[in-house]
Amino acid sequence: VPELIQVDVDIEYSAKVNIRLALAGINFGVSDVSLSGTLCCQLGPLVPVVPIIGAIRIFFLNNPRIVIKFADVLAIANVLLTSRQIRQLITDKVAELMVVPNRIAVQIADPIELGDVEGLATDLTE
Repeated sequence: VPELIQVDVDIEYSAKVNIRLALAGINFGVSDVSLSGTLCCQLGPLVPVVPIIGAIRIFFLNNPRIVIKFADVLAIANVLLTSRQIRQLITDKVAELMVVPNRIAVQIADPIELGDVEGLATDLTE
């Protein structure tokens, strides 16, 4: 992609959460979530008018590390193989969305300002 700025950021996010779901009187929940990895942000192509950046693409270079601590009935999954399987499912879904070669693209500039930039239209429609 011509004329772009790429910023790579090592992120570490950790949060206590209170996510609860009740189904048929059984409570399921998540109490902690953490994510770490290298997040890449590509800004471009650069355009000669405001907003100067035609689009933003966000992706991870590799699978991020995702840790989830379950609560309520699912708390037993924290010590069982089930936990690993659930985490792997989540990691796989994140990879499908935004681990290279996949990425999230958001158009900022008007299409007329972008012109015919190779690959950008594909990014924005996938």
